[in-house]
Amino acid sequence: MIQFAKSIKFNHFIWIAILLSIPAFLLNLGLQSFIEDESIRALVTLEMKYSGNLITPTLNGSYYYYKPPLYNWILLGFYNLFGVANEWTTRIPTVFFTFLTSWFIYKINRYYLDKKTSIYIAFA
Repeated sequence: MIQFAKSIKFNHFIWIAILLSIPAFLLNLGLQSFIEDESIRALVTLEMKYSGNLITPTLNGSYYYYKPPLYNWILLGFYNLFGVANEWTTRIPTVFFTFLTSWFIYKINRYYLDKKTSIYIAFA
């Protein structure tokens, strides 16, 4: 385990790590163009928005049944929340769910392990 100096408390270390992870995840989030499946998910979501059909996803007018529409609904919520559909708003749900997954990992491991070990596992 990491040995901390007496002046630095473990809780301060955790809050500093959390605060530093936020800009690390958000910096340059919208600079790279879409890769692989991101563009398809964004196009399907925009078609759902403009057609008004939130149940049956389409891509270029043909039915798109390869993936369920839940993630498209989440993307649509973020598009409506921020008022724009771009790379940043398409990728921000992934960052949100990464933080949420880390929190769930901490909570589950906290039930079985001590606090420090659970935090280490969640940060890993």
